[in-house]
Parts: sequence; structure tokens; C-alpha cells
Amino acid sequence: MAFFVVGEIRQRETFAACKRLGEKRKNVHWLGFPDCQLSQYQGRRRAKASDAVSSQGYTGLQNSFTELLRRLRPTQVFLPTCSDLHPDHKIVYAEMLISCFHASGAIWPELGKALTKVPHIHELAVYCNFPAPPQLRVKAPMSALRKKLDAILEFQSQRQIKSLVQLVGQAGPVEYIRSVPFHLYNPHVYRDMFEVLPEYNYDQMHR
Repeated sequence: MAFFVVGEIRQRETFAACKRLGEKRKNVHWLGFPDCQLSQYQGRRRAKASDAVSSQGYTGLQNSFTELLRRLRPTQVFLPTCSDLHPDHKIVYAEMLISCFHASGAIWPELGKALTKVPHIHELAVYCNFPAPPQLRVKAPMSALRKKLDAILEFQSQRQIKSLVQLVGQAGPVEYIRSVPFHLYNPHVYRDMFEVLPEYNYDQMHR
């Protein structure tokens, strides 16, 4: 009798689903963090012998995500919505956003060459609706929908999502995507909401 932990089961199912979609296994990067324990791997810290994942002597989602971003250098990143019901999905969303910031900066040079530009960030609805309306609709032929449903059904250990799969099938060959703006804080955005203040010259103030 074989015994598998959840992570091992999901890994097999993920590779099987990607195969259904025609994606080569070498293009699937399984990081190896334990299922439903991502809260223990937020941020970046010195790795211990007991940690499931480590690189360059460190562990944590930000360590792995930053390294992967610098290695793959994507122009687009797709994530579960920030309002998703699953806590792991929320953590992945937050950790990937800050990792995109890290990956495009000079921090942690041992993880690879910095990105020249932050990738475009997009949200996909998984367990619940978007926190704000999506801006993009992607339509495909029915054959693509059948392939998509076959891929989802490879996750046989997640029988509780059967109702979600039915809703996806009833919606037809369409996908909705929400673009997420990646803007650093700029006080000038809020300036006109209040009384006009004099302009300050930062260089003169710090001479």
C-alpha cells in the first residue's frame, strides 16, 4: 500500500494537468513548499536543515520567487486574486508582488541579475469572484475548454471543487483576467485632494 503526503499528490496532479494542456514538464517549476504551511515560509530567512526548500543558504517564498523571476525573466505574471478564499493563494499573491519589487532591484544579488522591468501583474479568479471587475476577456474554441476541464479534473484529490468545475464548464470557452497596476507610492497623486502646499526642493533641503 502506497502512502503519499498532500504535496506529493498535488505535484503528480499538477504535472498530469500540464501534460493535458500540452505543456512540457521542464517548463513547470515546482518549488516544493509544504501544502497549507506557506505562512511559515513568508519572507526570507536563513535556512535550517529541517526546511523543505532552500537556495543560497536561505529559505522563504520571497527568496524562491525572486530567484525564479530573475532566472525566467517573465514579462507577465498571473496570480490568484488577492481576495481568494484559500489562505495559501492569498500568501502567494502578496509574496509574489513584493518579490517582483525585489527582483527588479539590487537586493540579494546572489539570486541572479536584477530584472530591468517589473512584469505586468494579472489576477485570475479561483475560488471566488474578483475584488474589482476584470478588464480583459479571453475567448477560445470549445476544444480549448474541453482541454481545460480535462486538465482540472486531473486534480482528483480535490473532489470538493466539483461544483466550481461545473460552473467553469457552463460558462463556456472564456476566461476573465484583471490587470493589477504596480505603482510605487507617489504623494502627488493625492495632492489635489487637499489644500495647495508649496513645492519643496529635496536637494536643497539636504544640503
